[in-house]
Amino acid sequence: MSEYRIGLIEFKTANLFSIKEVLSKIGKVKKIDNYKKFKNIDILIIPGVGTFSGAMNYLRKYKLEKEILKFANSGKKVIGICLGMQILLELGYEIKKTKGLALIEGQVKEFKSKSTNIGWSKIKVIKDKIKNKKEYFYFVHSNYCLTKKNFVVALAEHNGNNFPAIIRNKNVIGIQFHPEKSGKDGISFLKRLLKR
Repeated sequence: MSEYRIGLIEFKTANLFSIKEVLSKIGKVKKIDNYKKFKNIDILIIPGVGTFSGAMNYLRKYKLEKEILKFANSGKKVIGICLGMQILLELGYEIKKTKGLALIEGQVKEFKSKSTNIGWSKIKVIKDKIKNKKEYFYFVHSNYCLTKKNFVVALAEHNGNNFPAIIRNKNVIGIQFHPEKSGKDGISFLKRLLKR
């Protein structure tokens, strides 16, 4: 593929400048803010800042949910980042119980300490072919994904507890950290992930 054609779901409540800037170094980025814009893209990125219920309400209001599911079921790569990773699962409880995209089995839970995980951490790759280099990635979240072990690619740690940092179900991938806020390590990681 000479240039990646990347679709970026645009949540009106989130500033997408950082992620768009990083993705622009890898391929041609197309903002997707309605269901008619899914044509001519090879990879779909679902970013996320906000709440599980708010994000899902937005996707349903603008008829994006069905198109995301159709895109994923076509076998093309879907990558969810932070909240975008969490809504790939079946259920979330932030604000209120809300059904997610259900592309990966599992639920999103609040950390027991009710604390926010903010800062730089290394990840521990437990399977897959993603190289486990000495890289640090930036996390900021107060909820985590609870899913089956066979979907977990890498782990990170918060307050002595491990949680999934990367999950995968075939062509659908979730990343809990923010590669777009993780400097050179983040760009390098995204490039490897998109090329695989």
